[in-house]
Amino acid sequence: MNSFLKTSADIQLIHNDKIIDESSIHALYDGKDLNIAANANENIMYMQLNNDEIMSLLAMPASHLDLEKRLKKDFVQKKRKYTLKKRRKR
Repeated sequence: MNSFLKTSADIQLIHNDKIIDESSIHALYDGKDLNIAANANENIMYMQLNNDEIMSLLAMPASHLDLEKRLKKDFVQKKRKYTLKKRRKR
């Protein structure tokens, strides 16, 4: 069985009609090698993975934490202290 995959994506982040960030990725898999070209903020990256390298990436264990816990760990927010104001008697 022969496999072939070709995919690409172009991403633009626009705020107030101005392009803030622009990136793209192009991948080509011929059943033997995966060729990846990515462009982000004028930085270009090329990568080639063979089947063994792809399988080792897929074999990496997933995190034992669920998504919500991982996000809370990565984006820690300071806890706010609330104080109650006492009402003055009239």
